[in-house]
Amino acid sequence: MSYVSFLWKSSNDHGIHSPFVFSFISTTFYNGSPLRELRSAKISGPLHPRTLRVLYKIIVNRKAFKILVLGAQSREVTEQLRAAAEITKSQLWFFSPLATVPGGVDLGIITGTSTAEILEQWERIKTETNPNSIIVLPEINRNPAATLAWQTLQQLPEATVTIDTHFAGIIAMRKGQAKQHFIIRPEKVWLRDVALGARKLWGLLG
Repeated sequence: MSYVSFLWKSSNDHGIHSPFVFSFISTTFYNGSPLRELRSAKISGPLHPRTLRVLYKIIVNRKAFKILVLGAQSREVTEQLRAAAEITKSQLWFFSPLATVPGGVDLGIITGTSTAEILEQWERIKTETNPNSIIVLPEINRNPAATLAWQTLQQLPEATVTIDTHFAGIIAMRKGQAKQHFIIRPEKVWLRDVALGARKLWGLLG
């Protein structure tokens, strides 16, 4: 999905009727800017700066400090997150994929260079989750393999809540909740949001 198409289809926390998703969006993405330092920082690695900010908002605002990163770029992504942690003075706990995570992960991150590898890592990471775990697939629009993997994961029955932020796909496995998919802008930009809101209002009136 192109970024323009994403913006056209996206929304923010207004009009979200799922209590869980409304709470997740408002407290994770829109509760202030604890990551101001990251906006000007240059941290090298495979993650786009805006993807890094999406991940770090989840880490900081949801206190997701037990992290498991899997896949071909796990080392590079881990080092990029460590560098961000130094800037924001946060303490993160990265677990080895060779050991079980006590109590399950707070945040699981899947990387990969092929659709098959990403889906394989999904099978691995979901064994390390708890009811509050969040799983993220970064860079879902960077290449066809990641896009196809994201589209496949959305269809899985256990992926009950999926959120497309363009820069990353977010999955929550919440038992007993109706399956729902959301396209959400992870940052508020006043003028852009007003314009997009007016576009939606015009569509309702037309």
